[in-house]
This record gives sequence, C-alpha cells and structure tokens, in this order.
Amino acid sequence: MENLERRVDAITYLKGLITALKKEKMDDIKNSVAVSKKEKALLEVFKAGEVFKLLFSRQHYHAQLAQRANTIFDLFAKYHAIGPVEIEMLWECCLIEESVKHDFYKLMQDGEFYLNDSLISNFIDKIETLPPHSVSATDLEFLNKMARLNTKSSKPKESATKVLWHIATVQKQGYRKEILEPSRTNLIQLLRTLEDDNKEVYALNCCELIGSENSSQQAIFILVGLLKSFDTKQWGLNAPKSQK
Repeated sequence: MENLERRVDAITYLKGLITALKKEKMDDIKNSVAVSKKEKALLEVFKAGEVFKLLFSRQHYHAQLAQRANTIFDLFAKYHAIGPVEIEMLWECCLIEESVKHDFYKLMQDGEFYLNDSLISNFIDKIETLPPHSVSATDLEFLNKMARLNTKSSKPKESATKVLWHIATVQKQGYRKEILEPSRTNLIQLLRTLEDDNKEVYALNCCELIGSENSSQQAIFILVGLLKSFDTKQWGLNAPKSQK
C-alpha cells in the first residue's frame, strides 16, 4: 500500500508539471514555442524512465494509476510517442476486465486528436479478435463513437464499420442476442451516412450473405434498412406526379 501511495504521488506530481506547462502556454501565447520545447524535454525524461510502460502495460497496471494518467497519455500522443508497441500494451490491458477496457477506450477517444489514424484503426481492429461471447456493450459504444469522429482520414470509421459488420452479420458463432440486435441497428445507422457508392458495396455484401446458413436473417435486416437510405431519384424510382 505504501508503495502504491508513492506511485500515486509521483503520478500526481508529473501531472502537475504538464498542467503547469499548459497554463504557461495559455498565459503567454508568444512563448508557446519555448513551452513546447519544455514539454518535449519532459517527454524525453518520461520515455527514458519508461513511464508509459509503468502506467499502461499489463505487467504494471493498477487502476488508481491509470485513472490519473490521462494527462501523461495526452503528452505522449501529442508528440507522436505512441506507436504500435504502445497500442499493443493498451490492448493487452483492455483484456484484464471490463472496467479497464472502459477506461482505456476513453483514453483513446480523448486522445484521438493527436493519434495517428492508422494507430486508431489498428486498435479498433483488435476488437474483432475478441471471443464472441466476451463482446460487450462497452465495445459497441466505443465502435459507435469512433466511427463518428471527425478524424483526419476515413480509416477509423472504416475499421469501426468493418468490425460492426463482422459482429452484426455473425461472422463468428457465439455473440449474445443483447449484442447482436444493437450491433445491427448501429451498423445500419453508420451505413446510411456513407456515399451511395459505398452503400452499394455493403448492399452487395448483404446479398451474398442472404444465401448463407448463419447470416441470412441478419443480412436481410441490414439490407432492408440500408436500401431505405439510397437516393432513389438517380434510379428513376421517385414517385410519379399525379395526373390532372
């Protein structure tokens, strides 16, 4: 307990350093370049001390530390010090238990402004590797939010949509009913936001699945919901005007 208290105190102190630098930058915009140099220097100290690993690896994880570490995570993300190795660390922690997953999903959501879109997509793709019976409402909520973020590229949205498709069309057996129903609804809502050309790709995918043994019902449900959102005027399917 004493060791944990010392670690909590250390995290609080480090957060204080970062917060002080943020305040310094806000108070004196002209001095922002100098403050950025200080932030980068502090980050180098963190990297040398393997602070990210001590906070966000499964080996060292402790809830009281990780829950206080969002400011430190943002500093790493801001200066592109989070790569595939760090993403793998975060994911391994997500497998500890549901509450940890919830906290780390929030870290990813809050830090996405600085994170590389490819890294975000890589993290999202890992949800597809979960055993079907362990997929939860927390996962669906995260996928839904990440698919709606205004990221620099379409990669996160494409990954989130792909994983939702995987779940909603039962590409693996074992998903719970309370997960399948909202996943289909969420997927349809997302597909309706796509351009018609992209919608057609998913509509064709649904048609291919209709003849399958496990996914036909889900595919029909998704297809019907998707077709309602097409611009039918371009197909000449708009209702005829009444004759006078």
